[in-house]
Amino acid sequence: MILKCIAPPATEPIVIEDVQGQTRIDDLSGEATVIGLFISAVRERAESITRRALITQTHELVLDSFPGSMGHISIPLPPLQSVTSVTYIDTTGTMQTLDPALYLVDSDSEPARIFPAYGQSWPLAQYSPLCVRIRFICGYGAAASDVPAPIRQWMLLNIANLYENRETETVATGRLTMVDLSTLADGLIESLRVHGW
Repeated sequence: MILKCIAPPATEPIVIEDVQGQTRIDDLSGEATVIGLFISAVRERAESITRRALITQTHELVLDSFPGSMGHISIPLPPLQSVTSVTYIDTTGTMQTLDPALYLVDSDSEPARIFPAYGQSWPLAQYSPLCVRIRFICGYGAAASDVPAPIRQWMLLNIANLYENRETETVATGRLTMVDLSTLADGLIESLRVHGW
């Protein structure tokens, strides 16, 4: 299984004004570039920990084959918004697009699942690596406000921590000290972690 990002999020779930409110600093515009890097890095970490997509993005799941005739395919990075296409290389070596009427999408499950429609089974695909591709759109929505509050708050706490602690080591009173960049806020997103893919 390979997961490829086709179209990354067009925006971030946190903006610099949010960081200003969290850090209680009135103007961070002079550090917009570094704050932007912190925001992107922390969003990517939140997505990695929760195994979710936060802002709308497009991915492609690449498989070596379809599952058994009635098996399902789990779609990672919930919440799933839609399946754009299911393509595969048939036994003659020709790329085919599976008619959406031939499969069902269960977007209520996390992770979402795709099944053959009633009375259908997965088509025969060429026995070769990377022959099945599922393109899908995932994420809570296009706006920062679509992302659940616990994830946004976790992000703000970690961005503020990175802002205050720019290095992993500090020297204070002549002693080298390691800075713990983890936070007690990790519990905010623990219940949103996806299991099962």
